[in-house]
Amino acid sequence: GKDYCNEIVMSYINLITYKACSYLSGYLQKETRETEIGNRRSEEYFNKFMSLLKQNFKNERSLEFYAEKLYITPKYMTTLIKKASSKSAMEWINDCVIMEAKNLLKYSEMSIQEISEYLNFSNQSFFSQYFKRISGHTPSEYRAQSQ
Repeated sequence: GKDYCNEIVMSYINLITYKACSYLSGYLQKETRETEIGNRRSEEYFNKFMSLLKQNFKNERSLEFYAEKLYITPKYMTTLIKKASSKSAMEWINDCVIMEAKNLLKYSEMSIQEISEYLNFSNQSFFSQYFKRISGHTPSEYRAQSQ
């Protein structure tokens, strides 16, 4: 009778192990699904954000503006954008503005004042500070180098 008891105990332990494993794998699948859904969601928001950015970056540089258009908070938007890409929302905004400014400085005849107005900065000195903070050069230094 002792072997019989051992067998029952062993099969009971196997059953518990099996249950635990299947529960765990179900949980992990659910986790993965939620992560996938989370990733899909952040990618969707990222794509919407990028298309809004392309349309509005000349006039709008605030996180609030874009978050409002996406019907989410600036904080949540920042989290989603960072998750979907390697940069924060603010970095994307700055990159767009600086890229446009660099192209204008390099390829256009526009004065720095005109570029500053075109990119909707309140004044030229604010534009120059912004440009230097992000690119490491003043607009005139950049223009001189790229000629």
